[in-house]
Amino acid sequence: MSTNSLPLCRRGISIGYWSIILIAAILFFAQLVPQFLAAGYKEAISLLNPVRTLVTWGFPMLQISLAAGVALLMSAPRSAKVLPWGIAFLMFTACAFLWPSIVYMMDLSNTWLAGGLGGLGYPSIVPCIQAWLFSGMLYQLSTWGQTESTRVRSPSSKGTELPDAWNKPISGLRFLLWAGGLLLAVWFALYYLPLLIPKLSAYYFQYFRLLLTMPQIGLFILMLLLGVFAGRVLPINRLLKSLSCSDDSDDTSAVPETVANHKQSSGSFAWGMFGLVVLSIGSYLASQRVLAPKYVAKQLDKSKEFFEDFNRKFQEANKEPVSSIGTAAPNLQMESIQGDSISLESLKGKVVLLNFWETKNPASTAEIPSFEGIFNDKSIKDIAVIGISPEPKQTLEAFLRSKKVTYPIVSGSNWQPPFHQSSTKPITYVIDRQGIIRVRLVGFQGYAKVKSAIESARLAESKSAEGEKAIKEDLN
Repeated sequence: MSTNSLPLCRRGISIGYWSIILIAAILFFAQLVPQFLAAGYKEAISLLNPVRTLVTWGFPMLQISLAAGVALLMSAPRSAKVLPWGIAFLMFTACAFLWPSIVYMMDLSNTWLAGGLGGLGYPSIVPCIQAWLFSGMLYQLSTWGQTESTRVRSPSSKGTELPDAWNKPISGLRFLLWAGGLLLAVWFALYYLPLLIPKLSAYYFQYFRLLLTMPQIGLFILMLLLGVFAGRVLPINRLLKSLSCSDDSDDTSAVPETVANHKQSSGSFAWGMFGLVVLSIGSYLASQRVLAPKYVAKQLDKSKEFFEDFNRKFQEANKEPVSSIGTAAPNLQMESIQGDSISLESLKGKVVLLNFWETKNPASTAEIPSFEGIFNDKSIKDIAVIGISPEPKQTLEAFLRSKKVTYPIVSGSNWQPPFHQSSTKPITYVIDRQGIIRVRLVGFQGYAKVKSAIESARLAESKSAEGEKAIKEDLN
């Protein structure tokens, strides 16, 4: 009898499984070490170089091992329908390793590599997709194995139990494919939609900070897949071994012809695809040496230009005439999105903070807790806080649903000078109890800075009152 292909499949399953486990371990430690550093464990610094070495070299080597396991698994009979999943796996892996080189050569935004590890430009979601595709191959092989086992007439009493033994692995893999596919679809929607629709980036950052946590989410999905996946591999290998033993029986009359001819169906094609993966991984490693440094230098130059432009606008905003300081604030007539009518004239007797901000500006949204704290601080007497944004009321209402903001928020623009709309936000004006502008703050301000500005406004008001009193006394 010709050599059976099932032992090759079993070997491929083992190699692929352990490769995925080790890849997950590397991903886990690559994400864990920075968390220890952020928590203040300086001892973790010594682990950075070993982890980086593992990611740089161990990760690609394990990818080659995983691709080899898939190539072996593709030797299953064509009737098992493993081949399409294997082709998808190897093509995806080749494209994933070629992608960083494309980003480098086309000088695309580094956001396309934001899911990378250690700046290597390798998306952390790739092993999740690979684990999912590998599970698809196992599912196809298991359903085929169950069908074939019903046709094996083994003299052993265990032979009648063989078809039922496939039920648990098949149901587990079916659940993994549906649940894993759903999780991956959600991940892709969360990660790539903002790249296609830039306006979504602001909402993602404000509500979820998703772009900062996508690698961790990808790792979580991988661990979740492995939790279901791990309990299915060994039973499948045992069942395939039982099927293979039945196939190798000397009693050919007990073995259907379809089982007796489990020849390698796509060996040369699978190994050709494997060669393509090896070449793509080689190009990836080469790109990290040659293309990545030049790309990083270009991205740094772009970042430098961005910050220089931001700094220029910031400085220009700060140079805006301080002629408004010490002058009476115009009587703005406003209506908050909560439905209250507000005028600066009606707020005389209180120190007023007018904060001009936007939901899409991270510095603006980061200030909200400071203003909320000031507004609710009972130790600060006679204080009013108003947030003013040029954005539509609907946008502000949607934003505030996820934020605890109790001070009034106003939607509007084209206010009287000096409260006209500025390209630089946030800007905060501090108006004293007499309606005089005393302080102007540009950029992000923390709680302490805002509170200090309030005290400065009160002090300026007090000095002004004392000066006016002295002048009146001199005139008398």
